[in-house]
Amino acid sequence: LSRSAVGDWADDEPLKVGQWLLGQRRFDLIDLHIPESKATESEQLYSFLVPRYIFEGEWEKALSLLDRAPDSVNSAMVLGLRALAYSNVGQKALAYDYWERSLRQALLTSGRDTLLKLGRLAASSGNVDIRNRAVTEAMKRPTAIPLPASDVAFVFSHLKEEDSADDLLSVSLG
Repeated sequence: LSRSAVGDWADDEPLKVGQWLLGQRRFDLIDLHIPESKATESEQLYSFLVPRYIFEGEWEKALSLLDRAPDSVNSAMVLGLRALAYSNVGQKALAYDYWERSLRQALLTSGRDTLLKLGRLAASSGNVDIRNRAVTEAMKRPTAIPLPASDVAFVFSHLKEEDSADDLLSVSLG
């Protein structure tokens, strides 16, 4: 892969090049073509640099960049990413606090998609509690597009174990 070829395209199509580089895990080239100064000005460019730091396990850099998130970035997801980072640097109490804040923010200001994304993020971090709560709340929100049963089957067994009949009924009715 030629650095100059990526550079030629990066100026004209930074979003497409960023998506491709992230998919190829070519983080060295992301750094060359999406500097932090540019990333904090644009939600789209920001969305390439934060995952780059997370995939590489550069948690302190991720936290630093999360402190400077553009205003347009979903605040519930920023809080969730902070929780993920704090979990990985061993600050469990702080991570717990950010997971809870993230879920509250998503419940108050976001829709079903954010709750589902938060559930996936929590699952990737091993946080089953936030995953279950976020996906349960997402499933209570009506939509014309049903979720695949394989993606949400765990919610039904979780609600049954919790003896949460009201939530089970709400989720079942969608």
